[in-house]
Amino acid sequence: MNGLLTLLKPPGMTSHDVVSHVRRVTGAKVGHTGTLDPLAAGVLVLTLGGATRLTEHLALDGKTYRAEFVLGLETDTLDLEGQTLRETAAEHIALPDVLAAAAALTGPLDMVPPMFSAVKQDGRKLYELARQGKEVAREARRVTISRFEVLSFTPGARPRCLCEIGCSKGVYIRSLAQMLGERLGCGACLGFLLRTAQGPHALAEALTLEELSERIADQTLQPALTPLADALPGVPVVAVGAEEAQRLRQGRAVPWDAAPRDAELAMVTCGDEAICLAEVAQDGQRTCLKPRRVFAA
Repeated sequence: MNGLLTLLKPPGMTSHDVVSHVRRVTGAKVGHTGTLDPLAAGVLVLTLGGATRLTEHLALDGKTYRAEFVLGLETDTLDLEGQTLRETAAEHIALPDVLAAAAALTGPLDMVPPMFSAVKQDGRKLYELARQGKEVAREARRVTISRFEVLSFTPGARPRCLCEIGCSKGVYIRSLAQMLGERLGCGACLGFLLRTAQGPHALAEALTLEELSERIADQTLQPALTPLADALPGVPVVAVGAEEAQRLRQGRAVPWDAAPRDAELAMVTCGDEAICLAEVAQDGQRTCLKPRRVFAA
């Protein structure tokens, strides 16, 4: 069982819970390509089998979220699961105010990771310190918000705004909620969060855990996976013969002039099987494939 599995993570489960569940029901080697908060739901891309060797090469940095922000409420976790720290009158906040604040938070930003996060500092995860009532200084990280669109706004004593956000890796939507509240002068926290896309993998292709179990029972899971040969859209695919495939499986370089000379990497296949991710190198006048990640011995 090899490929990328796009799952719809339910709220209430940690990403590691999901990985453990998938590992148990599939019996395969499973890895993840980035976590989602337990509160959040949405797209979670997992690597199965040989795909676990591709994690560092996957282009999954761009993410899209559907998020609701609650204005006038601040909590210690920056979302509705935390303890209330402060409530501020927000009846005066109107849609134009939110639109202006969202526009100001679009583009490159310096974002401080929340205390309730898995970021490590001095060898300890921040949420471990937070649970002990400790707060430490955190270094801001440069991130990018490519899109901050306000889809709807509900005014009142505790206004709510539903937004769609496109962003780079390293963005914490809970921290973005805090930054929005600071801009508006009333504080804010995250109401709910749904990740609708991770790289090219969108919600429409995501399986629920129930659908995953059904496909395992019906032995139809493999067709639902993104094949290894399609896992790296920007990397050319090079087909080789059986003899060359065997040498590559053994970790040996092979001359292959049909490989694109201007590429750094190539996904090497033989028939329907992905053999390895190879470095494309020049040996004199010849082009060679040097295996970097072999998928099967």
